[in-house]
Amino acid sequence: MNLKSQLLGAVIILLMWSGGKAAAQTGKIVVEISHLRSADGKVLAALYKSEKGFMKDEKSAIATARINLSGKQAQIVFEVPYGEYAFSLLHDENDNGKMDTNMLGIPKEGYAASNNAKNSLGAPKYADAKFVLDKPEIRQQIQMIYW
Repeated sequence: MNLKSQLLGAVIILLMWSGGKAAAQTGKIVVEISHLRSADGKVLAALYKSEKGFMKDEKSAIATARINLSGKQAQIVFEVPYGEYAFSLLHDENDNGKMDTNMLGIPKEGYAASNNAKNSLGAPKYADAKFVLDKPEIRQQIQMIYW
């Protein structure tokens, strides 16, 4: 058996072992959150791969996290395949698992989105919050918004 045949055989074995698919590259999205009003409650995070449900429906998220607070800063790390993403954050101060609003629908608790995206007439838009993970690690420094 010559070298060429041996290499071809090794490649075939590797492809069979990996299910015939090349391993997708993964990276870390490190979210550093500041400007928390208090250390009460938790920070809830949701990571999305599309506009569907963004800032509205956590069930549409591909990953979620609930972080206990010990101060007025927090960090969340998502490890995911390379691609386009956006995340939303909620400072759930009373730890009831949802955003509390007043009679006019104005949030009583802090919120934020990737890229520090903002919208003066409602929740940030996916188009403003989306970013591409295309390297081993991306860091975003996010400031929580309170009304």
